Amino acid sequence: MLYLLLAILSSSSIAMIFKVTEGRSYNRLAVTTFNYLSAFLVALVMIAVERPAVGPGGGSPAEVIVKGERLFSLTSSVVWGLSLGLVSGLFFFLSFIFYQKSV
Repeated sequence: MLYLLLAILSSSSIAMIFKVTEGRSYNRLAVTTFNYLSAFLVALVMIAVERPAVGPGGGSPAEVIVKGERLFSLTSSVVWGLSLGLVSGLFFFLSFIFYQKSV
């Protein structure tokens, strides 16, 4: 329940920040980029504090993604996570741009 409350507060505070920056005629792209960059840095610190396990084996991204080999090793999990994270991160950033324009 606490996480739901935090998610609601975060979503509403983002909308309020977008509204305030629009009223003060700040650069929308800079506000969105700074928001996304700060979230990236927080995630990077969280990864540095508790490093994910990357085991032996697995393969290169080309082996894992293109050829479909060694799909279930620890290394390939990291490759899939980074690949999916980059693509979804781009879409998430673009959704913030569109969200800011609609508010």
